[in-house]
Amino acid sequence: MDDCFRAFDRMRQKWDEGHSSDGVTSGEMTILKVCRNNSDTFGESYVA
Repeated sequence: MDDCFRAFDRMRQKWDEGHSSDGVTSGEMTILKVCRNNSDTFGESYVA
């Protein structure tokens, strides 16, 4: 998902910035949220 997002030049600078206490980036948090909220589509099989 990250590669696709980058390929279409839609990311903002904050995508790669750490935004949680464990160093997870904004982009990682966004992808995880999408996968959790759309488990019927993604089958909860996303691997970070």
